[in-house]
Amino acid sequence: MCWFMHLAVFKRNTGRFRLSWQYCSLCWRCLWMLPYEKRHFLTVEDAQETVISGERVGFGDRKILTVYFTRVGNTDFADDVDAVSGVSLMLNEKKELLGNSQVLEQMVQDAVGRDIISINTKEHYPSSYSNTVSATGEEMGRRELPKLVDMPENIDGYDMVFLVFPLWWNTILKPVEAFLNRYDFSGKSVIPVVTHGGSGAGRRVEDIKEICGGTVEEEPLEIYCGDIPYCREQVTEWLKGL
Repeated sequence: MCWFMHLAVFKRNTGRFRLSWQYCSLCWRCLWMLPYEKRHFLTVEDAQETVISGERVGFGDRKILTVYFTRVGNTDFADDVDAVSGVSLMLNEKKELLGNSQVLEQMVQDAVGRDIISINTKEHYPSSYSNTVSATGEEMGRRELPKLVDMPENIDGYDMVFLVFPLWWNTILKPVEAFLNRYDFSGKSVIPVVTHGGSGAGRRVEDIKEICGGTVEEEPLEIYCGDIPYCREQVTEWLKGL
């Protein structure tokens, strides 16, 4: 009889443990996997003009340049690629592929106007997001910087540079570093605008200072990738505070 009672208690406790484990697994999925799935497996489709349009912000006679880096234009995408790798891509209403940083740059441009240039690499990245992550990881381990193409000879005519880029590997991308090394930033204000998957801008302000030596805004705009289609008002308020 005694062994039977022990067996019953063991079965009851085992059942409770199994339910507790299933509950913990469900909580873990809600807290971690759903944000991951949102970033990587959901197609984002938005009306481009509606997303980027908003209030104008004046900067007087400042000579402003907005510079951005994005996968679109630097990647040989397959013909059937869509925006499932949502950390860096979305679709507009015409089914045209847009980079997250590109959309954020368009918001800044819509607010402040002035000139835009994109950072273009000679060597393109793979179409697959996971392969791009691997390629950029290998790139981060090398000292040499990627070669840039179709870039202006200088940016001497500007005194305020908005630098829009995604954060991969928790640091500045090599193409962005190549851009910062390419030009003279003396007398210019560099203002980082960072898209990220949850880590924030981290030490990117310090990293940019070390590379370019210019004046760098201490409080960059940090936008989580999933929030980009809805952040135009946030961009406006941040710009007003500069």
